[in-house]
Amino acid sequence: MSMAGYGSYTSTYGGGFTTHSTENTGFSSPGITDSPSSKRESSNNQTLSPVTIKQLLGADQATPDAPFKIDNVEITQVTFVGVIRSVSEQSTNVSFVVEDGTGSVDIRMFINDDSDFQAQKRGELVQGIYVRVIGTIRVFSNKRYVLAFLLRPITDFNEVTAHSLETLFCHLSRVKSNPSIDYNSGFRNSEGNPFTANNPYAHNPSNNYNNEFSPLQRTIIDAVKSAPDTNEGVHIGSIAQALTGRFPREEISNAVEWLIGEGHLYSTVDDDHVKCTDAD
Repeated sequence: MSMAGYGSYTSTYGGGFTTHSTENTGFSSPGITDSPSSKRESSNNQTLSPVTIKQLLGADQATPDAPFKIDNVEITQVTFVGVIRSVSEQSTNVSFVVEDGTGSVDIRMFINDDSDFQAQKRGELVQGIYVRVIGTIRVFSNKRYVLAFLLRPITDFNEVTAHSLETLFCHLSRVKSNPSIDYNSGFRNSEGNPFTANNPYAHNPSNNYNNEFSPLQRTIIDAVKSAPDTNEGVHIGSIAQALTGRFPREEISNAVEWLIGEGHLYSTVDDDHVKCTDAD
């Protein structure tokens, strides 16, 4: 199985390391003073960070006017994917509740365009669909929410899988650069156990799991098992993208082929999507 076709498979938002220009959605984010931390946002720190909802709700804030931090890194703009659980439209804004499997959060967007076209666009944001959210963390009445300046439907489910891998990659990169950070900070449940359903990025291996696979093979298995459970499975390209830099692409390709050949992975809708034979 060749990985040549995956070189151009990139996430829409560049791994969370660059600022993303938003498109015209009929919404705007006017100046709001309910979160003084926004005053501290500087032009040289306007990075876009992929996160889970659990991470953004648990982000550290030393004082009410201090910036939010995840893994001891200041966070300005965040992006995540999830399912719309409720929608409430007012004359000047629309409120959503979005859930991603790690938690749920309120989303607020302000309407700045009443045209029929933008009303139609807003009408596509209905309960039960997956969406991409980009915005900033705000606080009102001691409750965190996201002031969004982009919220759009997801039409390719590979984006959900890619975001999961991106979020894990960015978390591990921050941990690696700062050894004082707990490897599983922001990913553990209240009992401190990272190997639970509350952690979508970890899998509890069996006793022979660590002995049977190489580190790369274990990483691929974990990535596939941590992805949302769909009929399509995980796109191999998204795995290759997330692991490039940690492992050579040829080794990634060989590891995927070996896992398929040994019956640990199987192809689903096509040769580029795989799932684990052992889903536990």
